[in-house]
Amino acid sequence: MSLRNSCAATNSCDGLTTVTDDPVPTNPRLRSTLGSPGMAWLVGRVRDRIARGQPLTGKVAKNPATVAEREALARFIGRAVTGANSISVVLDDVDRLLRENGIFTGGLAEAVIALEGPVVNRQHEQRLVDDAWSAAHEPLRRLGETVPPWRPWAERISLRRRVTDPVAAQLLAARAAVVLSLLPADGVLLAVLANRSLHDSHALDTGSALASLVLTAIRSLDPEADLTPRSLWESCGVALDELSSTVLVHALPYSSREQSQSSSLPHYLTFQQLDRLDLFADDLTGIEVFVCENPSVIAAAADIRSRPLVCLRGQPSAATMRLLTQLDGAGVTFRYHGDFDWGGIRIANGLFRRFGFTPWRFEAKDYRRVVADNTTPVLGTPVAAEWDPFLADAMIELGIKVEEESVLADLVRDLAMR
Repeated sequence: MSLRNSCAATNSCDGLTTVTDDPVPTNPRLRSTLGSPGMAWLVGRVRDRIARGQPLTGKVAKNPATVAEREALARFIGRAVTGANSISVVLDDVDRLLRENGIFTGGLAEAVIALEGPVVNRQHEQRLVDDAWSAAHEPLRRLGETVPPWRPWAERISLRRRVTDPVAAQLLAARAAVVLSLLPADGVLLAVLANRSLHDSHALDTGSALASLVLTAIRSLDPEADLTPRSLWESCGVALDELSSTVLVHALPYSSREQSQSSSLPHYLTFQQLDRLDLFADDLTGIEVFVCENPSVIAAAADIRSRPLVCLRGQPSAATMRLLTQLDGAGVTFRYHGDFDWGGIRIANGLFRRFGFTPWRFEAKDYRRVVADNTTPVLGTPVAAEWDPFLADAMIELGIKVEEESVLADLVRDLAMR
């Protein structure tokens, strides 16, 4: 039986009973009574109820009714029809008369199907379609259960707006779930992520339905951030190519002497350098690496003998994630400072979940100490700081944004080697 099932054979017509596509052969009595032109309105009402999955019970009426319709109904029920303009009949009575008078022993539903052919039960068909779309979402629901950050997106995303066929939608959802289960990454090329997750290096190429769906999930993590597709991938530790993803650093403890000589001034490292060079082969246990959000901090530290410093430049790039992963693996500990605004808290939360850090003048007590020197309102949706349960409350209470530029003097003092 195909998806387009037909309803028949019972007066309840609840969508559970179906017939084949071949109508029941009609007989002359059925055609001359229920099938007469004057009864077409009644047959139409019954057919419509079958299609909607409604029971064939209760009264139906026609107003106004023609003379032919009044006469046809009178002949069928065996008595005169009262009323000036309208006519009505109880469907239960129609079913009974068909059976008792030997016109059609199968009853009303089968009689209408015999006259006009199979009737698609639209309610039953819609239920099957809805079930198919629900099944299509199942991979995303499972993803939300196993990876909580994706749950809000998985619960509200509509695949119907992206794919017309539920079978294709389920395949798309399953592929997206595999990719998202690997995010955020610790710095990986997009083609590598595609091959690692789906064994197809081009599966996440720009413009594909899969890439578009995955990017909507990534965007949902911080909907207030105005990010390009490239920036969205970068925010999850994925680089589109080896050279465009970079990270700004200063005074890092490189392994080789040649590399350390080049670190006296702030400079950029590319994803390619981090991917191909063994920059941190030494054991760096016990070394603190300071991490900031804005390049102004590195610029201010360029003229001092500075402690190791990494700059995120907003959302961490894939190169940044690759660098922090390598440093983490070498044994360093991180000290972090960012902007006291909701975007800054979200960025810091992501780093704290992945690497952990010791806050660097980035707690509620630090915010309260410097907020008086600032006047810009903090805007956006509040979010809890996972390293300090009191910071969000303080920011909500005072309502002022504090950028790193306003506390540069304090930060540079901390960075100065003694």
